[in-house]
Amino acid sequence: MLRNAELPEGLWTYAYQEAVYKKNRAPSKALKFLKTPWEALYGTRPDISKDNAWGARVYVTVPPDAR
Repeated sequence: MLRNAELPEGLWTYAYQEAVYKKNRAPSKALKFLKTPWEALYGTRPDISKDNAWGARVYVTVPPDAR
């Protein structure tokens, strides 16, 4: 993940956290690909509609009155 995103190795803990986050929201072979681990634990489907690619470049905008 770090090499793909061309990020420094010092961010490995964040890469690991993101990998676990994604894995828990992907269908699992142990659950016959019918549920995700999140769904099995909490009983609801995870909302992945706002997930971004890890390491993607983002821009933050600050309104003029908040500068």
